[in-house]
Amino acid sequence: MDNSFRQTLGCIQLLGMVALLVLAAALGGTFRTEVKLPPSAAAVSAERSFTETLTVRHWLGGLVQGDPLDLRELAAKHSRQGDRMTQVSIVTKHTATDLLVTLLTLGIYTPETVTIEGRLGRPEAVAAQ
Repeated sequence: MDNSFRQTLGCIQLLGMVALLVLAAALGGTFRTEVKLPPSAAAVSAERSFTETLTVRHWLGGLVQGDPLDLRELAAKHSRQGDRMTQVSIVTKHTATDLLVTLLTLGIYTPETVTIEGRLGRPEAVAAQ
């Protein structure tokens, strides 16, 4: 093989690997968990939604977890007295920024973006008071 053919083949292999990494980062890093919580046997009124996006910190490639999320604290931030969480959806993903920071720190610091969507409702018995 001549030298220019080897260089061209090397460039094609490198571009293929980069494309594969970009595709894996875009498709493989999003996880969704959805939970519906019954507030009580009574019907729910005055239901409203909230969305919160947070960054969770991990260390050493995700082997060491930083501060965990506290869903009770988050729900208390968005609720009024008598409200109950009726539905929560937690989406975790590594965004492009998260991946860039992980690469720049050589995996020592590994951030993860978490989006929490919830619905708060008030049982009818509490809403009538």
